[in-house]
Amino acid sequence: MNGGSRLGRNLTIREYYADKELLVTGVTGLVGKVLLEKILRDLPGVRRVHLLIRESVARNGRVVSPDERLQSEVLASSAFDRLREIHGDGFSSMVQGKVEVVRGDMSRQDLGMDPAVRRRLQDGVQVIINCAATVAFDASIREALELNCLGPLRVLEFARGCNAPLVAQVSTCFVHGT
Repeated sequence: MNGGSRLGRNLTIREYYADKELLVTGVTGLVGKVLLEKILRDLPGVRRVHLLIRESVARNGRVVSPDERLQSEVLASSAFDRLREIHGDGFSSMVQGKVEVVRGDMSRQDLGMDPAVRRRLQDGVQVIINCAATVAFDASIREALELNCLGPLRVLEFARGCNAPLVAQVSTCFVHGT
């Protein structure tokens, strides 16, 4: 995603993404964190990045909200050190101006979104990047099926309600030769 690459009608990547709204899934994972950092650093013209994040349960049984997960699992990551250095005290306000957390869950119908939020996003999102998956080798087959197989289908169903979005599917794959 450097500013010098060309897309389509001689647009640079920065020009293409200028004033676009994106929906990104899987941002609490490694690939998602790196992707979000790269978007925020190299595509300053992006209007908004909507992040689909589900709540989780901490080891002590406490429910962790999507907003808390963004702060503790994503933005606290060392992947954002360079952005924190660039923006200094303005890092938080830059993130608040560009990022919206969307409560949802890839394993649920309609991505687990509130219907009004879903409709608003379908009206505004032009680019969808799905990099959500379970990569645990010991995950139940049901969990792996819900997230890794049916999740992308749910993203496509969401995309069908948008106005001709660009959809990218990022797959995490483990390969062993023997």
